[in-house]
Amino acid sequence: MPSDYHLINLRILNNNQEDFRHNPSKNFAFILRRFAYDCDENYDKFFHFKQISFEHFFQSNQIESINQTSLSLRHIKQNLNIISKLNIQFSEIVTYKIHFY
Repeated sequence: MPSDYHLINLRILNNNQEDFRHNPSKNFAFILRRFAYDCDENYDKFFHFKQISFEHFFQSNQIESINQTSLSLRHIKQNLNIISKLNIQFSEIVTYKIHFY
């Protein structure tokens, strides 16, 4: 991952079921932040980071759906897929809801 991208959180989302202890959720929150400074160019060139996608984090056979959401995870902004590029503006925090198979 480029040096100005940081993983803030990857957490399991509750299904709002009474039996959640026995049936774990397959929904995750994936929260990234991009800092507003330039990376060391040598670092990014050495590791070949131009544009990252979800393929850099997960295997394609693991993901059923990806939604970019509001920070509260309540409102879907955009439906994405495993090959979608992560386009995060400087100084922004972006939240994704990921559903695994």
